[in-house]
Amino acid sequence: MKNALYLVAGMFLMSISVSIAQVTNDTTQVVREGNPQIVEPQLEQSMNYTKDMVKIKASDVPKPVQQALQSTEYKGWENAALYRSKSSDMYLVEMKNGDMTKTYRFDRNGKRIKE
Repeated sequence: MKNALYLVAGMFLMSISVSIAQVTNDTTQVVREGNPQIVEPQLEQSMNYTKDMVKIKASDVPKPVQQALQSTEYKGWENAALYRSKSSDMYLVEMKNGDMTKTYRFDRNGKRIKE
């Protein structure tokens, strides 16, 4: 009788340990919330992009850059924030449309600098 009791207790303990071993931990996987198509801004990079720039007027923009800005893609550039780099001949056009901001960079010859 004593052996039967030990046998039942052993089987009970084994069944508990087997059932515990089957439980997986779901907290180790990182779940990113939000819309995956919206790219979070890189604050460190974007906070100082005008650090080496001087704000200028539309009339101070060189003719080749003005000609490049005549494209329909840059419609309204005259009212945008315009910057010139202190260290190079790069020009930056910051166009705001509601809460969206688009930034374009050009060299002194009017060629757009892709990022």
